Amino acid sequence: CKRWRLIELRVCWVLLCTGLLFACASQPQPSVTDAPLLPSDITGWEVLGKAAITGVEGSQTFNLRWSRQTLEEDRLRVSGPLGAGNTEIIRQGNTLLWRTGDQLLPINDLPDEDPVKILVEGVPLALISRWLLGYPSAGDQWQVQTLEWQRVADWRVPKRLIASSTGISVKVFLQQWQLEPVK
Repeated sequence: CKRWRLIELRVCWVLLCTGLLFACASQPQPSVTDAPLLPSDITGWEVLGKAAITGVEGSQTFNLRWSRQTLEEDRLRVSGPLGAGNTEIIRQGNTLLWRTGDQLLPINDLPDEDPVKILVEGVPLALISRWLLGYPSAGDQWQVQTLEWQRVADWRVPKRLIASSTGISVKVFLQQWQLEPVK
């Protein structure tokens, strides 16, 4: 009789643990749409992703690493076919610079046919930080649509977006967000 009681207790224990495991596993995940957007003036973030730009000259794809150090400074590191290795573009206020080795040079110093110069002349880099945070630009020539959202920590951030203007479109897939201060 004690033996059956011990077996019954073990079976009850296994069933209880299994039930708890399934109960925890089936808890609904918080909805992405319930999460708030990051504040538009947040600084110290970085996102990794991929982008494709299509214009009258054709298409270019590239990997990107975008970070916002301060409200006046964004850094874009481009690699892949467009960046032909690794190119860093820095926005300091209204000034656009590109890094070559240890030097920072104005974008205007690049040859006119350089794909990076074509990119920054065709796409408003000062507005893209807002797009990446999920805020479409108001009152400019670009139509921005977030196609898919993702949840990072307790925030809603874009996963896929498209921006288009006359003769050019930019598709962005954002894969990895870091919302801590970026060095």
